Amino acid sequence: MSKIEVGRNSKATENNYIYGSPKYTAPEALKNRFQTMTMCPFEAHVYSFAMICSKILSKKDPFHDVCDIKRILERIEKDERPKLPSNCDDLIKLIKECWRLNPLHRPKFASICERLDILKCKFLVGMNVPNAPYFGVSKNNYYQNEEFLQTPKKFPMVDLCNEEIFGRIQCLSQIKQQCANKVKALCLVGMGGIGKTTIAKTILADVIDMYDASCFVECIENGVDCFTTSCNILEQFKVKLKPNDIKEAHRMLKSFLIENKTILVFENVKNQSQIGDVVLMEDIFASNGSTLVATTRDSKVIEHCGEEVCIINIEELDEETSMKLFITHFCGQENLPNELVEVGEKIVRACNGLPLSLKVMGAFLRENKRLRCWKRAL
Repeated sequence: MSKIEVGRNSKATENNYIYGSPKYTAPEALKNRFQTMTMCPFEAHVYSFAMICSKILSKKDPFHDVCDIKRILERIEKDERPKLPSNCDDLIKLIKECWRLNPLHRPKFASICERLDILKCKFLVGMNVPNAPYFGVSKNNYYQNEEFLQTPKKFPMVDLCNEEIFGRIQCLSQIKQQCANKVKALCLVGMGGIGKTTIAKTILADVIDMYDASCFVECIENGVDCFTTSCNILEQFKVKLKPNDIKEAHRMLKSFLIENKTILVFENVKNQSQIGDVVLMEDIFASNGSTLVATTRDSKVIEHCGEEVCIINIEELDEETSMKLFITHFCGQENLPNELVEVGEKIVRACNGLPLSLKVMGAFLRENKRLRCWKRAL
């Protein structure tokens, strides 16, 4: 989940019903039982999301000692909330923001997605172990399934993209040609949710045979030091020796780049140091046909590399392609049901050609095929 703003803020709608258990329901929805008001469904869902998280972490229903809706509402308005464990500071901070009394002060869907994505990376990678999420259970009783036990405690190798790419044939062809021409550095630039990561993974899968070695680095802001990232790259290059410090890591990377044609992908770069402190640009430019690929929202992060960088701007999808992508994630068929065509077109336009928005909305509405639910999503 990450990075999306579905065109504009949800439109306030009349709602005369309380959906779900009152203990998980947003206060603005609870109030609606006693007075006429308007509310934004997605902002109410954010509150419910926080309450569900508290249930998972604490193993107790929120306000488990109260049954009366008015009493629940009174406690919420007094800023009382379920108690949370103290073993995942980042997740707890997000939960507390999501259950704020004022719906307008709750985080946007894009922010929630991005922060959960970072938390997932931290959890899988095993960074900051003392504060890593254990989801309401102690370290000694941590749920150990077979799949988790087989997961190496290191940076995960990239999952190469295996999904169909919509409306990017020309872009993919251009990038592949650049790699075949031994371009030194490629920078994919575009807003969040535009599909940069999907394109980068697809390219890596398509051109990997052109290179002797490859690596994929997810740049996590304020999450990983450059030495750890350098070690991760060497590990992906299958270098068996372990460096003792960053200077030795740089020497080992330089030696490997001289001897091997490699492709290095840095995903979600936010500042120059996320690349420059890990691998020296002069080593890449002096290497044996190696290519650096960076995805970013701001091309300035790679401007220091000079004229040898090929910048490719990733544009929004056109309306026809957007509709195809939306329908694919909604029902996997060629067309929408007749009664949903008009509102479906409005939803697609509201997504502004962002692939991630289209995927999320298509999947979200898959279980809500009633016209009323679709209108509420606008």
